[in-house]
Order: sequence, then structure tokens, then C-alpha cells
Amino acid sequence: MTPNSITPTYQGAIDFLSGGRNKTSRAVENNTRIEKRGDDYAVVLHGTDVVTYHKDGSATLNSGGWLTVTTKDRMNGYLGNRARVYSKRGVWFVFTRDGGTFDWDGGVRYFDGIRIASDGTILNPPDPKLAERKREAEIKMRKRVDRFVDGYMKALTEGMPVPSGGDCWGCSMFERAGSHDNNHLLSHLTDRYYVPTLLWNAMGDRGYRNLPLTMGLFLDNTAWEQGTMRVRRAWQSEEPDKSTLKNFRITLGKYLRKRLIPTVAS
Repeated sequence: MTPNSITPTYQGAIDFLSGGRNKTSRAVENNTRIEKRGDDYAVVLHGTDVVTYHKDGSATLNSGGWLTVTTKDRMNGYLGNRARVYSKRGVWFVFTRDGGTFDWDGGVRYFDGIRIASDGTILNPPDPKLAERKREAEIKMRKRVDRFVDGYMKALTEGMPVPSGGDCWGCSMFERAGSHDNNHLLSHLTDRYYVPTLLWNAMGDRGYRNLPLTMGLFLDNTAWEQGTMRVRRAWQSEEPDKSTLKNFRITLGKYLRKRLIPTVAS
């Protein structure tokens, strides 16, 4: 099934469910169902009501904390023509219709619970002062992350101990279990605590599956055998490889921003 199987409206959800044997829940596409929620109807992705249709014709969006490409695609697929969710530098914005066309200059920062009328009107717009304070806090956190990553790359260039049982307990346990322990990560930024496992977790989060093999390609093997984790040297040079440093910098920065700035997409 595809999004074309349902008209993306309250009535469309009713009609779609009425066509199945189960009148309260029916699959519409991969990992996605339409489910009845009291008087409402929800588009459910992996257990999260990403779009909820209300009787007045409006729709409410909710990421469940998963600001992913798939979540955004589902929202756009089931919003119809009322609005579009787009990402700018990892930050989500909602664009609504203005006179029948989308107002690409007047996007509103996305937030879970944003409710959009059938004509594209945002029914619960954020308070401008609160939004500005939030934006300023995010800018400060971005700068903190950037400073930490700069320090981490310098430490990695000079060499740090290889991952071991003596690493940060939070990195070794919580992050591998999939928990987003923000306070633990904040302590790294505050104390400038650079540990190897933090980078390994970031590489795994980015999608690298065989981490020992991957890191072996990026790290100095001679230094590793001597118990030191260090960026591999450039070809016929004693200088660190710039492309590897850039890769590590981007990966670690994205990993930290995704966890410390809730509105940053993964």
C-alpha cells in the first residue's frame, strides 16, 4: 500500500479504515498504520502518532523525538496540501499555504504538537519571545559543541589511550544501550573530557557497522599497537590525514548536537 491509498484528511482516514476488516487499525504502508484514537485518527509510524487527524479538519504533528527523514516523509505524505515540513541545516520548519501556494519565506520552527488547520493556518503558533530564547540557547549549545569537538580533534591528533574498561562509564554503558544521557554528555563538554569510546559511539550512530574494521582504516595502526588511538598519518607524511579528521569532526559534532539540541534532526 502507498499514501495514495488514503485521502490525507479526517474523512479519508474513516473511509480507509472502513475498507478493512479491522475498523480501528489498518496498515497503509511500510511500518505505518492508520489507527482510531477516540474521536481522532492517527498515522502511526513505529508506534508514534506522527500525524493525527481531528474532526474539525485540523492535523497535529508529533515526531516522538525521532526527527528522522522517514518521520518527515510520513508527515509530508499525510498532511495533504495544508503544509510541508522541511529541514534547513538539520532544523525542521513547517511551511504553510498562503493564498493557495506555499509561503517558502515564512516558515515556522517545528515543534511536537503543532496543530495545522485544513487551510494551512497554524492554530497554536509558538510564543515569539520563547522561540527567540530557545534559538539563542541552541546557538550557545552549538558553539559549546564546536569548541569541544575542536579540543577532541586536537587530543586525537596527539594521541589518546585506546578504548578500555577504564573509559568513561557513561559512554561505555549508557550510549551502547541506546540511552540518550544528556547530563552525561554535558559533563564531557564542561570538563573537556575526551575519551575514545565517545568517538566510537558516534561512528556507530552514523551507521558504520563493523567498527573495528572501520576504525582500523582511519587510525594509525602502529600507534594502536602501542596502546594509543591517533588519527592515521597522511600519505608519506607525519601530519594527520585531513580527510579523516574532517570525517571524525563531522561525525562527532552531529552525534553531540543530535543529543544535546532536541530540535536537531538525525
